[in-house]
Amino acid sequence: MSTNLKYKQSSKDCQAENNHTHKLPPFTGKIVAGLVIGAATAALGTFLYAHFATHPPRRRIYKNPGHFGLEFEDVKFVTEDGILLHGWLLPATTRPKAVVIVSHGYPANRQDMLAHAMILQKSGYTCLMFDFRAHGHSEGKISSAGGAETQDMTAALDYLETRADLKHLLVGVLGQSMGAAVAIITAAKDERIKAVVAEASYPHLQDALEARFRFVVGRASKLIAHPVKWWAQKWMNFEPLDVSPINDIGRIGPRAVLIIQGQQDLLVRWQDGAALYAAAQEPREIWLLKRAGHAACLKDSPAEYAKRITEFFDRHLGSQIDAKT
Repeated sequence: MSTNLKYKQSSKDCQAENNHTHKLPPFTGKIVAGLVIGAATAALGTFLYAHFATHPPRRRIYKNPGHFGLEFEDVKFVTEDGILLHGWLLPATTRPKAVVIVSHGYPANRQDMLAHAMILQKSGYTCLMFDFRAHGHSEGKISSAGGAETQDMTAALDYLETRADLKHLLVGVLGQSMGAAVAIITAAKDERIKAVVAEASYPHLQDALEARFRFVVGRASKLIAHPVKWWAQKWMNFEPLDVSPINDIGRIGPRAVLIIQGQQDLLVRWQDGAALYAAAQEPREIWLLKRAGHAACLKDSPAEYAKRITEFFDRHLGSQIDAKT
């Protein structure tokens, strides 16, 4: 009898001990819930950022060259993948030396480049300005910030060849930010572009993605950029590292390249501009501006900017005779 009592008592003690051993601290549930909510918030945040980055809100165009008393023509042309692009053609005020395609950044539109085009037009260059896909008045819902946009630049070159008044002229490109990256990548494979001015071009699209977070979260930018890239690839079928002006710029030579870069740029570091210059072949030039921020070099030094770009194009476009047949 006493043996049974001892056994029952021992069983109760073991059960009590087991219950005590597996009992979780009272705050564990809150920690788990916090981690789940945090993970869900991070996933939603990176998804929304990726969606808005690939589907940028369109900025309104409220001024055209006519507001400044300039002659211009509304033009439109279609890309190889069927997207209708809208633009302006600004004829040179004198006999045209050449044509310069002026390409905007992300998420801007052609209006942002009017000051650049006005400088070139008054200096004897006909300028073609257009909105990249998913920007301004152009069709398209998705922006790849430089991946698919090379098709837009190619369509602009094709359009110029349909114009009897322009097809005999040499062509250069002045691009800013995304437009600069697109100019470099397109020129590397299309010799119709005879000279490139690239202001604030990223070296790789991956760098541009990480830069959006770098000045907010510092080195953690790579951790945020990775899930954003994963979400963005739901709408884009390429790797950001594959969009790489720094890998392409060396194939532009012997055609000329001018790199312009602000040293206070928070999105494209001045060292990236220097690296692009180092990767380019001759003839090449670089201009670093100590006080200028991202794509703000004309605003920082307007007179010097005008002088540099016109002299560059005069050397490499204006003094040449096109050999097209």
